[in-house]
Order: sequence, then C-alpha cells, then structure tokens
Amino acid sequence: MNYQTIREECCEANRSLPKTGLVDLTFGNVSVLDAAAGVFAIKPSGVGYAQLRPEDMVIVDLEGQVKGHGPFVWHVSAAKAVEYALALEVVADMALKTLALEPNLSGLSGALLDKHFLRKHGQNAYYGQGSRQ
Repeated sequence: MNYQTIREECCEANRSLPKTGLVDLTFGNVSVLDAAAGVFAIKPSGVGYAQLRPEDMVIVDLEGQVKGHGPFVWHVSAAKAVEYALALEVVADMALKTLALEPNLSGLSGALLDKHFLRKHGQNAYYGQGSRQ
C-alpha cells in the first residue's frame, strides 16, 4: 500500500498550520489516522511546512508508542482537527489573559458550568443550532 490518500490529507493539513499561528519554525504537526489499515501519516520533524510534499509524510504503524505530544485534538478530518486546535489555543489564550488581569480569580461554580453546557447539549438543550420543528 502507498497510503496516498492519508499522505495527501496529512500534507495539506500540515501546510495550513503556519497560517493559524499554531506552530513556530518547524515545531508541531498534524497526523492522520487510517484506522482500518492500522497506520497514521505524520509530518517529518524538522521539515519546513512550505516545502512539504505528500510523499514526505511518514507512515507509522500503530504498534509503536507515541509519546511527548502536546494537547491532542481530533475530528473526522485533519482540516477540522486543525480548526479545533486553533479554537483550543484561542480559549487557552483567553484564560491566560484573564488570570494575568486577576490572578486570584476562582473557578466558575458547578451550577454555572452546567447551565452553559446543558443549554447547548443534552435532552433539554434550548440554545444553538438544534433541529427545527
């Protein structure tokens, strides 16, 4: 197998990373899983994003262990995973700035967290893009 489909998806997603501000120099990557084949494609370390080609993507067998990565995000495609990674970074940046302004700020109460989560999720959700009747 040449794994061309996951190589292309992986390459495209990695080439999009610098535009998001999620990476510096050559640090960071997106990997794409082919669960049926038991492998994933990943950007090789130290290679600049602009120079990447699909054939540069490394195919890794799932039997090895992967360690030392930052926060993982995932979705049905590598492009959506990059979008989620950017959203995660934006939220983390807001939290950091909030704590810079008010270092002694306490966390939200469980009731307030539940209110904001449950208004969009679950059986009684009432906010957002739910189904129209």
